[in-house]
Amino acid sequence: MQSAQKTTANDFPLYLFHQGKNFEAHKFFGAHPFRRGRGQFYRFRVWAPHAKSVSVIGSFNQWDRTCHPMYKISDTVWEAELPRLKQFDSYKYSIETEDGQILDKADPYAAHYERRPGTASKLFESSYVWEDRDWQLEKKKHVPYKSPMNIYEVNISSWKHKPEEKFPSYIGFAEEIIPYLKKMSCAAQIKPSIAGLNFLIKVRIRILAPVDQEFHAEAQT
Repeated sequence: MQSAQKTTANDFPLYLFHQGKNFEAHKFFGAHPFRRGRGQFYRFRVWAPHAKSVSVIGSFNQWDRTCHPMYKISDTVWEAELPRLKQFDSYKYSIETEDGQILDKADPYAAHYERRPGTASKLFESSYVWEDRDWQLEKKKHVPYKSPMNIYEVNISSWKHKPEEKFPSYIGFAEEIIPYLKKMSCAAQIKPSIAGLNFLIKVRIRILAPVDQEFHAEAQT
């Protein structure tokens, strides 16, 4: 009798991902720190189904693709675990295609990136603690799929851009965007991050009823 294939902790998140139902794929893919014994490591995962080989390259290995090759954990996903890395180290995935081309690509699940004209991803794990327990509890009282919703997408770097600002201020953006979203009856959740800034702005506007247009708005810096 043929033995059953050994299951791993990766099976379920990969199954959900291939079904298009892994709503926390950002926690599985990308680069995330973890501890093993006394050592600190970063685990890299990337979806590259047609790659012949994949390596992690970065400022920590002189961008040499022979230093840190990745290994397949499924037919489509590659993984590597690297020690002695630090927050804000730059990195990319070096992908060898089926026809032998070498393509250096940024991490689509990275949490941080180089400022232009740089294109590399950066290691970043936020230590920010959200203080929105009351909002989360209130949110559970409503079924979002049965409520009206108006989503407003905004490019923070160009929205009401001021010529004197090379890069806009998040604080100034929060002060202007919240009244504007309330006026426009938008339901929104914005969690932006930008290179060089170590704080986040959270904006949530929710329509509670289609008639009286009640709102809940919150900004944190």
